[in-house]
Amino acid sequence: MSRNLLFIIVIVFIIGVNANGRYVVKKNSIRIVHPYGLMSKQYDAAVADFGIPFDGDAMVGSVLYPRKNSHACKPFDGVENGEQPFRSNSTPPIILLVDRGSNMFFFPGCFFALKVYNGMQAGAAAVLVADDIDEPLISTPESPKKVLYIEKIGIPSALIDRAFGETLKAAVQKGEEDVVLKLYWTDLMANSD
Repeated sequence: MSRNLLFIIVIVFIIGVNANGRYVVKKNSIRIVHPYGLMSKQYDAAVADFGIPFDGDAMVGSVLYPRKNSHACKPFDGVENGEQPFRSNSTPPIILLVDRGSNMFFFPGCFFALKVYNGMQAGAAAVLVADDIDEPLISTPESPKKVLYIEKIGIPSALIDRAFGETLKAAVQKGEEDVVLKLYWTDLMANSD
């Protein structure tokens, strides 16, 4: 009897260690298609665990980095009046680039989902959240299920690493040319991190 109990405890421990030791991050890829000087390699992005990734598809869009509210923790100007300041009336659509964390000293930030929701409400077709620290890509943490807006998110979003985010921000702020990206969901892959 004690041998069987010991065997069961060992099996449960092994299963528990393996289950907790692997965290799956779904990644897609991004390419800069314009300006020519930035066209280079393919970048990875960690797909959010909410919203709508376009599995098996791709999207081309112009990057917009907001001058105000770059952390997107509050609604963008005009949204409360029904305006969508980031809605593109022509092609390509707007891919909103926002910062992870918060720019206010006593405000710890907000959920990734709130950043994406605020971007969607302002008319963005997709949202990229630029990491504020150097670390491996992680899945974007979910907001608590009781948050009502999470089920309303109908656009794709992803976390990009800090270096890629800084590259995009510098190019957008330079303002000489539109920065155009192609987001690929055709090669979505799960990675254990």
